[in-house]
Amino acid sequence: LSDAKDVESARKAFDRLTEEEQAKVENIAVLEAAEDKIEELKAQEEADKAKAKEVDDAISALPAIKALAKTDKDAVEGARAKYTALTEAQKAHVTALETLEAVEARLAKLLAASDEDVAAAKAADDKIDAIPALDALTYADQAKVEDARKAYDALSEGQKALVLGLATLEAAEEKMATLEPDVMYGDVNNDKKVDATDALWVLQHSVELRTLTETELKAADVTDLGKVDTKDALQILQKTVELIDQFDVEKQ
Repeated sequence: LSDAKDVESARKAFDRLTEEEQAKVENIAVLEAAEDKIEELKAQEEADKAKAKEVDDAISALPAIKALAKTDKDAVEGARAKYTALTEAQKAHVTALETLEAVEARLAKLLAASDEDVAAAKAADDKIDAIPALDALTYADQAKVEDARKAYDALSEGQKALVLGLATLEAAEEKMATLEPDVMYGDVNNDKKVDATDALWVLQHSVELRTLTETELKAADVTDLGKVDTKDALQILQKTVELIDQFDVEKQ
């Protein structure tokens, strides 16, 4: 097929000749045979592409890496068998081979692991998937990132090898390190610490002895109930004396 343009050029050159000139060309049969061969090759290429597409379609029908399960073994092996049955020319038109190879590699890991290990790794991946995309990540998502990290760190080495979202988790942690909270929850008076004074401010607000600003109200609403009252003061006091290590608002 790489000669197709040359054959086409030869035909155009011949067609530009007068009838008298054409009659003097002695090897026109060579051109016609070349044209027939080009058409034959084009037809073969289209047939090869059609066969390759069948394989690509079989690969595309496989579950995504994250959704892959041991029960998909037959489907994966079927897609591989379809690819293996192709000629080398047909294989050259397959576009999804890398996808098939990635799926096979993942399946091999799943088949070698126990169901318990697969389930544990999936639970960690689910927590990682709950983390917002980097461009949407805010300081308020810190608990989700920390929760995902704890879930991953609790896995055995074998289970960690099955986790797909480690790079996503690490990227989220890196982004989180650059973020700062709009407020420090519980630090109502904005002195960069949470203590009994903050609880006092909330109590004073509750009995209308103090008016808190919008920022102070946000820092004071540690129960995340959308209002500031004695429940918030109680949680601040509890954290001050280490009866709790996290406000309700931080558990979101």
